[in-house]
Amino acid sequence: MNKISKVLSIFLFLISLFGDLKPQETNSTLKKVAIGTFQPTKSKKVEGLSEDIQVKLKDDLESKGFIVKILGGDLKGNLAISKTEGFSFYIDGYYKTLENNKNLSIYSQIYNPDTGYMIDAVNITDEILGLEDIKLDDKETLKSKENSIKDFSNKATTRLRTNVKRIERRENIEEAVFNTSLNKDHDFPIAKENIEKSSEEVFKLLAEKQVISVASNVVKDANKQPVSVTLINRQQIKMSGARTVNEVLTIYVPGFFTVEDQDDTIAGFRGFAPDNNAKVLLLINGHNMNTEWFWGPPDAIINGLNLEYIERIEVIRGPGSVTLGQGALLGVINIITRNANTHKGLQLNSQAGGNNYYSGTLSGGFEGKELKEMKGYFHVSSARYNGQDIRSEGWARSQSYAGQEGYYDYKNGLWEVDSQTNQPTLKKNVATSGSRLKRSYNDVVTSIINYKGLEFTAFYGNQIRDMYNFYRDRNRLENTIKNGAVTFTHDFTERVSLKIKSYYTVDDIFLRSNNGLTLGGTRELRYGGSVILGLNDLIKNNNLAIGVEFRKYDMGLANTENNNFILNYSQNSSDNALLIDREGKTPNQRNRYVYPGSIAVQSFFVEDFYKLNDKIDIFGAFRYDKHPYWGGNVAPRIGTLYSATSNLRFRLSYQEGFRGVVGVSYTGGFEGDGHLRIQNFSYVQPSNIPNGFDSNGYPTSYYGDSPKTKPEKMKSHEFAINYSITSNLSIESIFFYNRVQKIIDVGVLYCDPPTTTQPGPNGCVMPRLGNDIPGNWNGYWFYKNNPGEIRQGGAEISINYKRKLIDTTFSYSLVRLITASPGQTDSVYLTNDPTNRQFRGYPSSVFRWNTFIYPTDRLSFSIMYLYYPSWYSPKNSRVEGNHLMNLAVNFKLLENLEIFGILKNTLNQTNLYPMISNSGGRDISDGTPAIEKRTYWLGLNYSF
Repeated sequence: MNKISKVLSIFLFLISLFGDLKPQETNSTLKKVAIGTFQPTKSKKVEGLSEDIQVKLKDDLESKGFIVKILGGDLKGNLAISKTEGFSFYIDGYYKTLENNKNLSIYSQIYNPDTGYMIDAVNITDEILGLEDIKLDDKETLKSKENSIKDFSNKATTRLRTNVKRIERRENIEEAVFNTSLNKDHDFPIAKENIEKSSEEVFKLLAEKQVISVASNVVKDANKQPVSVTLINRQQIKMSGARTVNEVLTIYVPGFFTVEDQDDTIAGFRGFAPDNNAKVLLLINGHNMNTEWFWGPPDAIINGLNLEYIERIEVIRGPGSVTLGQGALLGVINIITRNANTHKGLQLNSQAGGNNYYSGTLSGGFEGKELKEMKGYFHVSSARYNGQDIRSEGWARSQSYAGQEGYYDYKNGLWEVDSQTNQPTLKKNVATSGSRLKRSYNDVVTSIINYKGLEFTAFYGNQIRDMYNFYRDRNRLENTIKNGAVTFTHDFTERVSLKIKSYYTVDDIFLRSNNGLTLGGTRELRYGGSVILGLNDLIKNNNLAIGVEFRKYDMGLANTENNNFILNYSQNSSDNALLIDREGKTPNQRNRYVYPGSIAVQSFFVEDFYKLNDKIDIFGAFRYDKHPYWGGNVAPRIGTLYSATSNLRFRLSYQEGFRGVVGVSYTGGFEGDGHLRIQNFSYVQPSNIPNGFDSNGYPTSYYGDSPKTKPEKMKSHEFAINYSITSNLSIESIFFYNRVQKIIDVGVLYCDPPTTTQPGPNGCVMPRLGNDIPGNWNGYWFYKNNPGEIRQGGAEISINYKRKLIDTTFSYSLVRLITASPGQTDSVYLTNDPTNRQFRGYPSSVFRWNTFIYPTDRLSFSIMYLYYPSWYSPKNSRVEGNHLMNLAVNFKLLENLEIFGILKNTLNQTNLYPMISNSGGRDISDGTPAIEKRTYWLGLNYSF
């Protein structure tokens, strides 16, 4: 927290350059309010209604210490009187009643009499611009006149009380005036220099909330996307009951499911859950955040215990390599952070709940004092969660715990010495190892500064998380991310634009035991940039983007603790019995985590979108990536969009994704663990390593060289239907067929070593291969391509029903294996029974029901329900799934204060959760007890 405090101090200083943060002082002159008349707009005049509104507002203001006077003239005259008599605020407005004369909308404007300009606006209405003529059911919208006046008066009183300095609240004016029909029917006095800017702000705000930025370099319209995209907004994230990005996506995204691994939490797409996240691409504000050396998306982000900095999340279901390159094989996750367009003013957030969970956030968005086009936003947050006890079930019960610490200090209780054999004996399993389920400590700092076409973003994330499935004492992972990115956008003309992006990332990994012993760590530096030229309508109805990109990864560096090593347990290795061995070597000298090395990737891409006519659009793209080790790769996309009517749309598309093997396969590393880099494959066959023995113990076969590993590829076909049945009911159906080739998996070279009782030829000592040494288990592991391919298909169907009081979505996702080549018998994706092949750890059917209920303007509820009937474990056992339900409630106490509560796993489901791989063998587990028992947290948001 000392680091966070220092950073917070710096940000508060920076904010002072943008806006005045001094507390607002009250005085008697700022407690005088004049109230004008309320006139009908697009409805008949109701006798006595204006007086009722004035009286209620006057009573509420006077109860809060204001001096109030009711005026009866027009706006111009009342503003002049208010200024002469020293009133600080003048408020009047309009009202509209429906035909039943039961529902009342109130539109009110607040002015500064000294300037004569509007500074705030308050509406109590359900009107949406463009939908004024739609007739809604009375039962759906029924609200008494008295309640409408009461709600308006409460809201207006709060606005006046919290704006003592009479600051122009442009976001409120945009929402209450510019986004309603009121703006078309009446003229309002607004500062001239702010009129055009206000319209621009409305457009930017809508753009922030409605466009898709990650799937295409040309098209941002959500209805014109060339791939399947899910958009998750801030309110959905807040009410989800999720703690991490992976959990949010599991709750909302059809075709996505989080599964567990021995030392990771895996983002799975459409049946495919690899052994780490390297085949999924994660971005922040469009900037690539993936590590290249091994893990893919940084753990501090995808599994980070903090979601407050996120404005929305865009998810590509299926490959996205055409626009984003390597790593976008299975799917893409783009996190859009909050910024000055979506968030203005200071905000405090605090949360606390069961199992010692708590978090705190300070954020704010401001405009420059002198440079009005300059905007800034900052976010500082810290979250702590002690997690839950791990239930002694499944993997956690069956897997023995193997800890280095037991060798260093017998008093820690991990081992005891057998009195007869004088050998250490294990006393614990994974569940009793000292790890806790979902325990995590997380800090996040973000900042965005915009000036005209220039945007600078900074991100800092630090997380310490228990790897609660791991069976060694290397079971606490710390990940620190420091990222800076610059984007410059310039429109030369209406038809020609240029976007330049660059970034620099420092990624540190630390591996520790539960007792704090450092057992590994390394660093990777990532940097690069791109240039995209946009050409719009140079040819009529045609939009084109041409770009180049460069990325470089420097791996195998020492982290901030000067560590670049990995320590692996070996009961029989005397060298590992002490941190410093007999030769005086430290782990940094003896067990290198990643060898130093650099990988640079160059890319060229073209994307085109052509409007053939009012109904048909055609799109196409390709990307070429050049890698220093596996050469070049082309990823294409082609497809068409057909709008049969304004309510019915179709999409047919083909695209490819790819992922080369992780960087450590070339630079080398995991020394002591037996990792064999690709450059040393050619040493296997000449070394004559036995692969089989006859009855007399003599070798009958030898390992041959493995071919060089090539990028894994997915060829994806999609057919999509979007149909708006009514203005309240819509359905989306996605059907896909995928072929996955050159699947990257793990191979092993191993033979039993000779023993003292049988030193004959049936054993062998694994030799050094090139500059790689065998693991302390007398073997090597390496990355290889499985021969053949996997063919699979499925569907994702979502039905949404939205009315005033409810917004509910039901979705069903289905994935089925069609065929798998014989070479996929031991695939990372499939179970190993050739007579009943299934996706390993990934449920083939998942039902989701996401519902938001709005009884009043201030109160909302949510129900998040997910059901997966079953899944198949690595040993091909069918395991029963879970009914997972999270409930949430949010209540707006005041205009600037709201409280909320979350109840997670309401049904307290505890069946074993899907797990795809286990150290010691894939066949030993039917899952892990990784679902938290029922828990809760409460929170509040306060805006200044």
